[in-house]
Amino acid sequence: LGAEHPLVAETLTRLAQVYLDRGDRSQARAALERAHRIIGQQAADPLDGARVAFLMARTMEEEEPEDARSWAIEAESMAAQNGQAGDALRTEVQAWLKDRPFPSTASEPASTDTFAH
Repeated sequence: LGAEHPLVAETLTRLAQVYLDRGDRSQARAALERAHRIIGQQAADPLDGARVAFLMARTMEEEEPEDARSWAIEAESMAAQNGQAGDALRTEVQAWLKDRPFPSTASEPASTDTFAH
């Protein structure tokens, strides 16, 4: 496996989840940024991209709430594109968005293309 293999992205995503669970948002974000780059370069499972986007949203929610919302909306869209396989993640993202009083934005993100960030 090379450094850009999709399994590396999957491992980084899991590592980011551990960092986030431990409250280490900066380490989580660094791992997610690398996973994001790898997934963006590969023909990876779109659901993996949705997971990364949602974790990025959760990582950013305190310091960058508008960006967090954008990531969450992207995650929801990507999960929806995966049909039944994405239903559980989509439901989780929708609940997360509903439970957070993000400042209202004048417009939603201009693009929901995979990893437009």
